[in-house]
Amino acid sequence: MKRQKPGMFTVAWATFYSIIRRRSVFFSSFILPIIFIWVVWWITTEMPMTFKLYGGEVITESTLDVHIVTGALNAIALTAGLFGFLITFENRKIATRLRVAGFSRLTISLGAFTALTLVLLLSALIAGTLSVYFYYPKDVVGFAVSLLLITLIYGAIGHILGTIYPRILEGTLIILLFSFIDLMLLTNPLGRTVYLKKWTYVIPGFWPIQILLRSSFVGFSFLDLAWMSALGLAYFSVLILIAQSPPMIQNAVIYIKSKIPRKRIGIGSLGEITLASWKNIARERAAVALILFFPVLIVLVAATTSPEGTYDLVIDGILAEPSPTFESITVILYSLTAIAFVSSIVSFLLSFQLKSLIPRMQVIGYPRWKLSLSYLLVTFPISIIVAVIVTIIAFVWVDPTSKIGFFLSLFLANVTSAILGLIIANLSKSKEIGLYTVLTIAFMDIGFLENPVFSKRADEAWLKYMPGNYLVRMALRATYFTGSDWAKDVGFIFVYQIVLILIFFITSNLNFSRLLARKEGRIESSS
Repeated sequence: MKRQKPGMFTVAWATFYSIIRRRSVFFSSFILPIIFIWVVWWITTEMPMTFKLYGGEVITESTLDVHIVTGALNAIALTAGLFGFLITFENRKIATRLRVAGFSRLTISLGAFTALTLVLLLSALIAGTLSVYFYYPKDVVGFAVSLLLITLIYGAIGHILGTIYPRILEGTLIILLFSFIDLMLLTNPLGRTVYLKKWTYVIPGFWPIQILLRSSFVGFSFLDLAWMSALGLAYFSVLILIAQSPPMIQNAVIYIKSKIPRKRIGIGSLGEITLASWKNIARERAAVALILFFPVLIVLVAATTSPEGTYDLVIDGILAEPSPTFESITVILYSLTAIAFVSSIVSFLLSFQLKSLIPRMQVIGYPRWKLSLSYLLVTFPISIIVAVIVTIIAFVWVDPTSKIGFFLSLFLANVTSAILGLIIANLSKSKEIGLYTVLTIAFMDIGFLENPVFSKRADEAWLKYMPGNYLVRMALRATYFTGSDWAKDVGFIFVYQIVLILIFFITSNLNFSRLLARKEGRIESSS
């Protein structure tokens, strides 16, 4: 009897089974998109918004309705891209074993992507259902097609990136940056200067978001839906063909090379640990480039796509005079958001990747407090460098009344976000859940909740307990108000950071004990 050749569905089923067994899948694919959509509905204020559709129709809708439908698309795209990248990255070793067992590259790639797509379609179904509950579109079929297309396209983008460039830090920042610029700025009606430009037609999110907007607010004829969907599927087909090409980078393994220094007495050992961590970051040139490039690009895009007009900004009952422009407010908020993204992601991934070294370093005599303090010392220089770069770029559009206060607000935002990333790394057992948590906090806090223009919750008292509240207030005071009122916020920020540092040391102590016990348990079982 002729032996049956291993098929794609075998790989798809095995991959699907391995994916759904992970707790992180349930959280990142089903819980986080729901949180994202619900928060957008809960905080967005209702304002009239006039924009065009592809074809020339001009419509006026509430910003709340627009943000709900586009928020569902953004949540699904980010989930599909990051999840596709992380799953493809982590399955590289399994793919190598399957190749040895006789499976072809095409079978492995299509099987893995099929399993990934099934999980993401379930996620899109749940997120789309919640979005329809908050705003019922005029054409539900077109709405569903747009979610399907964005799931396929961004799942394929993450799959390709995980295949050709499997480095966790750079890959995460690339997916985040790409989806943010694509769906929130370039193809979104909020992007006033570039929206509907002809060159944006080739961007992955253009046709899905046009199908979404038209089906939500106008309605679709069958012919229009068919040809727009065909363009989206053609884009997806091109991505799948790219995914089947030989990888550009062969046998790239993601890990942080960590050199354990020899034990010395006194502060020298702390300096060596910190220096070794710095060298690990500096070796990753692509990571360094993204750390410096990501905030700058976000600020540039935010400045060129911000709405026109002025806003009556009031802080503690005092009106800013003259009224600041939407452009300058957008630049400030997105500067802080970009900084929060970079600092929290870098510190989280650095701490999470070095977890395996902690038991060995404790065994050779390093105290826990030095290991914890070394993480904090690594984050401070990064905070200064990123804050200086973003400040220089922001000064093109913002003329603060206190340049020192503005710079300090960005620097303190770096420090606060970095400490939060370290805390989440200590508390997270799953890299995916931790990473999604970091991104959610950074984006929802400063990007949405603290936004005085679009958030109807910006003045509520409970926001004072959020990480970005006093940072945003300080940046706005230092920019639009005379005097040194911004200095009042510095004290509250320092207190907040001290509390976070104490939480970090407590969680580090618990985390070190757990890791050391696990290491000792493995040693005893092997003996």
